[in-house]
Amino acid sequence: MPTGAVQASEFAICFDHTLGDPVMGISVLIAASPAAPTYILTPGLAVLALLGIGAVQGRRAGAGFLCGRLVGDVVWASLALLAIVGPRTIDGVVFDVLGLLCVSISAGSPGHLQAR
Repeated sequence: MPTGAVQASEFAICFDHTLGDPVMGISVLIAASPAAPTYILTPGLAVLALLGIGAVQGRRAGAGFLCGRLVGDVVWASLALLAIVGPRTIDGVVFDVLGLLCVSISAGSPGHLQAR
């Protein structure tokens, strides 16, 4: 097989011929599935923060921390999904205006260096 050639089975895993878009095949899903429990069960900084807050301030403060963490994760995931899917489905002008808004906000911040 020549260098850089892709077998038909490998191509079928990566692309849906009818849509032309990348899709996840079952073999890729099976190969990646052991990573999910590892990622979920490994304690991170939020777990340590929860233990500290719960030990010092009690269960109610720990529950408040978890609720805030959940809301933050949902907002982050929604914005990430919007950033990925949005440019294909929403008019590009919306994202141009959003970019200009972000630039104008950062230009007004005290830490921003402005050329004079």
